[in-house]
Amino acid sequence: MTLRALVVDDERHARADLRTLLAAHPAVEVVAEAEDFEAARSALAACRPDLVFLDIALGRRSGFDLLDAIDGHCRVIFVTAFDRYAVRAFEVRALDYLLKPVHPDRLAAALARVESQEPVLFFKSGDSGAFVRASEIACVLADGDYSRVVTTGGRELVLLRSLSDWERRLSGGCFARIHRSAIANLTAVSRVSRGRDGRWRLYITALERPLVVSRRVAHRIVSSPGAGCGQRRRE
Repeated sequence: MTLRALVVDDERHARADLRTLLAAHPAVEVVAEAEDFEAARSALAACRPDLVFLDIALGRRSGFDLLDAIDGHCRVIFVTAFDRYAVRAFEVRALDYLLKPVHPDRLAAALARVESQEPVLFFKSGDSGAFVRASEIACVLADGDYSRVVTTGGRELVLLRSLSDWERRLSGGCFARIHRSAIANLTAVSRVSRGRDGRWRLYITALERPLVVSRRVAHRIVSSPGAGCGQRRRE
């Protein structure tokens, strides 16, 4: 499948350089270029690209200002001369962050990530933070005004973010809102069982206790336990 790409940069030579590098990747077709904010908005509406290579400095505007105009299906790779915006880029779910001049190997790695459709999320907690691949998230649990992210390796991160926000960020794939207080990565489920109370429970290796599935969504979660997310043992 060919990826339709839009290149947004206010410098003509930078757009040309990126086009030259992308020519080595036949799976990517550059369908449009834009040199400023308004031209980029028009190109997004007209071309509906699958991928946007987005500079941060766009004259008086910022590439971040353009994100609201980008459809949810479209992936964003920032291409910039500034490294200080990397954290913010990953916070807004950018797929990658390339520094100019772009190295061919880094571009190839970024495009491989597009093909895998696996975003990398940045988690900030206090004065520290961590980059985590979506597939490494086992579950997200509500914890008062906070949420607790548990990775498949057993690491826990506590963040001031609602579960509804996480549901939007992790939409699609194998993540499911199994309860008002829990989102589970169904690929991380090792076993599914039904208790005496008739409620289903998902066992995740990274957790000591199973997650209870609400009756409202149980039919969607356990009716086809292997659908799209690998096989899990059901009891």
